[in-house]
Amino acid sequence: MRSFVCFLIFYALTAPAIAEYRVFTLHIIDQKTQATRQVETTLDPDQYKSLYPIKPGEHISYIETWWCRGNTSHLKAHCDNPRLQPAIPPNPDQSPDLLTSQSPEVLK
Repeated sequence: MRSFVCFLIFYALTAPAIAEYRVFTLHIIDQKTQATRQVETTLDPDQYKSLYPIKPGEHISYIETWWCRGNTSHLKAHCDNPRLQPAIPPNPDQSPDLLTSQSPEVLK
């Protein structure tokens, strides 16, 4: 029984951890001057306001948000927004209609 407990403790301490975090693109607008800026952060608008002071006339909201795998320790860069990544260009030699209309023997 003791060896089983030791195994569980060892496994719990050495098992790889999976981390995820959310990235926000915040839009900050000064309602008096109409000056705007965008910030990419892991803080939601309320957390951002409590950590970074904004001017009394500024309004903060988020434009976009997405999940990332990993962690942000040691000031690592955030992962890229998946919506902004370019799509894989289609191969000009093969049309999608050609691939779906032919039998597997023809595609070999």
